Amino acid sequence: MQMAMNMANKAADHAMGKADDMMKKMFAPDKVQLNLGGVLMSAGDRYVLNPFGKDSPGCCDVFCLIIGCAPKNLLYFTLDGKLMNVHNPGNCCCRKPWQVSTWTRGNEANKTLHSKILIDKAKCCSSPNGFAFSCCGAMCCLPMCQCSGHLKHLWITDEAKRNDKGQAAEKYTILQELVFCWVIGYTCAGMFAPLGESIASVKACCNFCSGRFIRETIQPIYGPQASREQAPNRVGSVGMMHMMCPSGLCCAVPCQTIKYKFQTEGKQPMDLPDLASAALLLSMYKGMGAADTFIPNRPRFPQPKGVPCSDMGLHAEVRYMNVMDALKDGVFDM
Repeated sequence: MQMAMNMANKAADHAMGKADDMMKKMFAPDKVQLNLGGVLMSAGDRYVLNPFGKDSPGCCDVFCLIIGCAPKNLLYFTLDGKLMNVHNPGNCCCRKPWQVSTWTRGNEANKTLHSKILIDKAKCCSSPNGFAFSCCGAMCCLPMCQCSGHLKHLWITDEAKRNDKGQAAEKYTILQELVFCWVIGYTCAGMFAPLGESIASVKACCNFCSGRFIRETIQPIYGPQASREQAPNRVGSVGMMHMMCPSGLCCAVPCQTIKYKFQTEGKQPMDLPDLASAALLLSMYKGMGAADTFIPNRPRFPQPKGVPCSDMGLHAEVRYMNVMDALKDGVFDM
């Protein structure tokens, strides 16, 4: 009798554990959002920005905030003591990658480093995109001969996972597809970018006249990419939402940034390391007032502008919404 009761209790505990895990997944966040120019962040909890990195900044901290190469912090905190810091611990003499850490107030000893930002840096005979894009390959004009694959511009590391070489594994990557004569195509796209922007502004004006004055530009975010030839695996997307305003005769341009959003593919739930990595990625995008002001020196990578010719190879999408569509999509949620 006692054995049967023990077995029943174990089965009940197992069922309760499964139900608890299912509930956690159901209510786990699947996106990270930056609002009010990056002052507010929604990442499971609501975070508020402290650009000084400490509660009581002094004159030295204000001075370091102005100097471009001094250590930088985008410290986000909650009222219940959770902290998430997007920071660069480097200085004017020693540059280091951007990274993100989390901890709780009063427990700084258990601070956890989740991710770092790495960019494509070509070496003499090697690069993250193969020999063709190394310094020697570029001198031999080998990049012009590449007609397929994807260029890896930036990637987010997962500091909790290591590869065979002891290096942090990749988590999120930003890729750009190569096509035939891509060098000529990208050059022409840069030359005729003003014309493309003018055409895009006319399209924005037509949508504005139809009541669709909110534009979202969506950039795909991919998983780890071992080589240029590997087929990319989309794991999420970054949506940049702007309010469009008339700027001239049948022209409309972005006049107000509403929010930047990272959304997982298929709305897969995110845990704390995923949320921190997504927050680090969003902070690197230009166009958010707080980040542009407090951390101007950030890695350069292709960021879609909503202009087809300028966004070649990024597979970016553009959609326009009216107020009702924006409300249903949660655009104005804080």
